[in-house]
Amino acid sequence: MAYAKMESDRSVGCEHYKRRSKFVTPCCNKIYTCRFCHDENESHCVNRKDVTELVCTNCNTRQKVQVNCENCNLRFGKYTCLECKLFDDEEEPVPL
Repeated sequence: MAYAKMESDRSVGCEHYKRRSKFVTPCCNKIYTCRFCHDENESHCVNRKDVTELVCTNCNTRQKVQVNCENCNLRFGKYTCLECKLFDDEEEPVPL
């Protein structure tokens, strides 16, 4: 039980997605939790499929898009689609 609680406490993200990474936007080189957060705060939209870099929310390591952090090995989300650049801690994928 304590392990499950610890795991859920480590889950971070935003109002749109629960995940353990943020992405570096290729259009403006800013860091956002998701494309919706970016688009709500900028005067342009980001294509998440163009994202090539992530930042781990556990150790703050900036790295290429991948399933686990190259530094601390944290999995960025229970659900991962590398083609879509989508990471989510929900068991089922959310509608795109």
